[in-house]
Amino acid sequence: MTLKQLKSTVAKKKTTKQIIDSVKCKTVVPKSKVPNTAITPKPIKLNAEHEARVAEWRAQELAKEGFITVWANKLTITAKKVRDLNQQYHKILYKQLQDAYQVYDNVLRSKHCDDFFANLRGAMYAQGFKIQSNTTDSALIIRFIFGIDTPTKTVHDYSRALDGAHYDSVDADKFAEWLERKTITKVIEEQRAISH
Repeated sequence: MTLKQLKSTVAKKKTTKQIIDSVKCKTVVPKSKVPNTAITPKPIKLNAEHEARVAEWRAQELAKEGFITVWANKLTITAKKVRDLNQQYHKILYKQLQDAYQVYDNVLRSKHCDDFFANLRGAMYAQGFKIQSNTTDSALIIRFIFGIDTPTKTVHDYSRALDGAHYDSVDADKFAEWLERKTITKVIEEQRAISH
């Protein structure tokens, strides 16, 4: 084979793209020639008795959905009201605890601290409070403010909040913000770790 013949043979060869394009053109089938093999289902006709049953079933389903919707909405509205009430309660509670902390913090920094708590303890005994000898000063304040019937756990938790704020040197007017940000649970954990 001469050089001239070799060049003409190479020139006649198609590029890969040309081959792919020519194959595509040959294998494409127009859409109009594709037969429609999909089967459309025929609607099922029910006799009168079955249609009545279906209608009754649909009515029961609608009644059930209506019932569920009404009571689910009532439950949702009630839950929102309770959550709002809890938020309001916490804000009021934290404000009252802030006032208690203000007393506690100022008394602890006073030279009359021991006299104040001795008088408070005596006044509480006179009012019928049962106070143990190991009751902390912060627990005395909480017990006095919240009353004689306040559960011991509540007194303990709230007094720990006062102690935690004092430990962290929280300003009295920032107590509620501090407690909301930190949470009573976290303060109790920290105070437990400090005391052990």
